[in-house]
Amino acid sequence: MKIRYSTILPTIAALTLILLIGLPLMYIPVSVPGIPVWYQDSFFIALTVMGLAAIFLIISTVLGGSYKEGLPNRFRWNTVDSAVVILLVYVALRQIFPVSITLGQSTWVQIAFLSGIYFIGRGLYSLLDKKSIPVLIAGILMVGIGQAVYGLGQLYGFWPSHHGLFPLTGSFFNPGPYSCWLACMIPVAVYTIMPQGSTILRVSGWIFLFLVGAVLIPAGSRAGILAALGGAFIVLWPRIKTWTFWKSKGVKIGMGAALIILLTGLYFLKRDSADGRLLIWKVSTEMIADNPLFGVGWDRFPVMYNQYQSHYFNSGKGSEQEQYLADYVNYPFNELVGWTAEMGIMGIFLLLVIGGLLFYIWRQKKKFGKIGPVDRLVLSLVVTWSVFAFFSYPSEVPALTILGVLAFAALVTSFFRYSESISFGFIPNANRLPDSFTERAGSMALIILIAATAVYGRIWNRQYKPVSKEWISANANYQLGSYSLANEIYLRLWSDLQNEGAYLQFAGKSLSMTRNFYQSAQYLERALYFSSDPVIFTTLGQDYTLFGKVEPEKMDRAEKLLQEVKYMQPSHYYPRYLLMELYERMKKENYKREEASGILTLDTKVDSEAVQEIRMKAQEIVLGDPFETKIENINIQE
Repeated sequence: MKIRYSTILPTIAALTLILLIGLPLMYIPVSVPGIPVWYQDSFFIALTVMGLAAIFLIISTVLGGSYKEGLPNRFRWNTVDSAVVILLVYVALRQIFPVSITLGQSTWVQIAFLSGIYFIGRGLYSLLDKKSIPVLIAGILMVGIGQAVYGLGQLYGFWPSHHGLFPLTGSFFNPGPYSCWLACMIPVAVYTIMPQGSTILRVSGWIFLFLVGAVLIPAGSRAGILAALGGAFIVLWPRIKTWTFWKSKGVKIGMGAALIILLTGLYFLKRDSADGRLLIWKVSTEMIADNPLFGVGWDRFPVMYNQYQSHYFNSGKGSEQEQYLADYVNYPFNELVGWTAEMGIMGIFLLLVIGGLLFYIWRQKKKFGKIGPVDRLVLSLVVTWSVFAFFSYPSEVPALTILGVLAFAALVTSFFRYSESISFGFIPNANRLPDSFTERAGSMALIILIAATAVYGRIWNRQYKPVSKEWISANANYQLGSYSLANEIYLRLWSDLQNEGAYLQFAGKSLSMTRNFYQSAQYLERALYFSSDPVIFTTLGQDYTLFGKVEPEKMDRAEKLLQEVKYMQPSHYYPRYLLMELYERMKKENYKREEASGILTLDTKVDSEAVQEIRMKAQEIVLGDPFETKIENINIQE
C-alpha cells in the first residue's frame, strides 16, 4: 500500500501546531516566587514540544524531497525569511559586542527559542493544505474553549486562581496574559462563524464567543478587550465596508465619538495603572536617548530602567502623583518601547524593513485580487497580539510568545503563498527562482536552523530542569524561614546559576538572614549586574551599615545604594527608614532628620504595623517623644 505523504503530512503538521500552542498551557504556574519564567515548567514544555516539532519537520522535509509525489506546498525561502535572519544576526552580534556587558544566564536560550519557533512555524505552515487548515482552526478553538471553561471555574470558585489578588487567571499567573491569549482566539472564532466555516466550526466558534464573553470582561484587562476588538475588526472588515450606512457622515462622526468615549472610559477605569504605564514610557525615553543606536542589550531593560527611574526622581523631574505610582519595574508594558530600549534604532530599522516587505506583498496581492479569508485571519492574529503588546508584556510569557511568533510565521507563509509573480525590484525573491534551487537551498537552511535551535533547547532542558527543582526547593525553604537548609541548596547551585540575577538575589538575602554577611555581599554585588530589584539594594545597605564599625568605607557604599533605591521607589518607607538608621550610626543628625521628615510626608499605600512603627520612629526624631503627640494627628492615608 502506497503512503500518500501529501495527505498525511499536512494533517500531522496541523496537529503539531495545535500541540505547540496548547501544551505550554497545560501546567500549574510555580507558586514559589523568584523563579524566572525560563526555569518554569511552561518553558521546559515549550522547548520539548519545539524539539518534537523540529524532528517531524526535518523528517517531512527529507521525505518531501525524496518522493516524486512531493507535497502540495513545499517550504520556500523568501525575502522576509532573509530579513528575519539578518535581524537575528544583529541581535546575536549585539550580545557579543561590547564584551564589557555580562550576559544573563538565559540570554541565548531566549534568542534560540524565538528563532526556532519562527522557522518551525514557517516549515509547518508550508505543509498545510485546504483540508488541514480547518483541522488546525478546530484544534485551536478546542484549546480556547478549555481555557475559557477553566476561567469560569475559577470565577465561580471551583478551581483556585494562580494569583493571590485576582480570582481569574486561567492557567496563567496573571489575568493580563490570560486575557491576551483569549483575545487572540476571538478573531479565530469570528472567522469560523463567517460563511466559509463548516457547521462544526461555526458551532465551536459560537460556543467559544459565548464563554469568552463571560470571562474576558471580569478578567479586567483593558488591553485584552482592545486587542480582541482590533482583531475581530480585521476579520469582519470585508463585510463591514459593504454596509451602506457607512456612507452617512453622521454615522462616521458617531463611531468616532464612540471610540473616543470607549478609550476614555478604559483610561479612567484604572487611571493609576494607565498613568503608571505613561511614567514608564516617559522614563524609557531617557534610556533610549542615552543609548540610541544599539540600545542597552537583550533582556537588559529591567536592569537599566530602574536606575533611570531613580535618576529621574533624584533630579527633581517627577510629580507627586508619579512618585506615588512609581515602583520596581520589570517590564516596559510596551513591547516596542522595550525593543527600542534594548536593541536601539538599528533594531527598530530592521523591524520596519520586515514590516515594509509585508505591507508591500499585501498591496501586491490585493492588486491582483489574491487576498483571501485566511490571509485576513492570520493578519488579525498578528494585529491582536500587537495591540496587546502595546500595553503589556506578552513576549515574557512562553505561551504568548509562541502564539505571537507562530502568528507572524503564518502571516509570512500566507502572504507569500501563490506569490511567485510578485517582484521586489532590487530585492531578490526566492519564490521566483527555479524550483530546484529554492527547494535545495530553502530546505537546507530550514533544517540547519531548526536543528540548531532544537538541540540548544534540549541542552537547556537537560541542564536546567533538575536545577530548577532544587531552586524551587531552596526558595520554598527561604519563604518558610528555613534559611540554613535554603543556603545549603543555594551554595550547590552556584556553578549553574551564577549569572542569574534572581538566584543571586535570593541566595544573598538568605545568607544575610543567617548573618553570613561577607558571602551575602559577594552574591548581592554580583546580582547587581543582572537585576535592579530593590531587595538587593536594601539588603546590601542594611548589611553594610552593620559592617560599618569593622569596615568604615562600607558606610559610603551603603549610603549610595540606599539613596538609589530611595528614588527608585520614592513612595516606599523602608529605604528611607534604612537611610535614617544609617545616618544615625554615621552621626549625621541633619540628614537623619531630613529622612524622618520625608517619611512623615509620605502617603501610605498599604497600612501595616511595620509602617506605623516606622512613622512613630520618624515622629520621635522630628517631634520628640511620640507619646507627647497623638498619632492620630499624623496624616496616614490608604
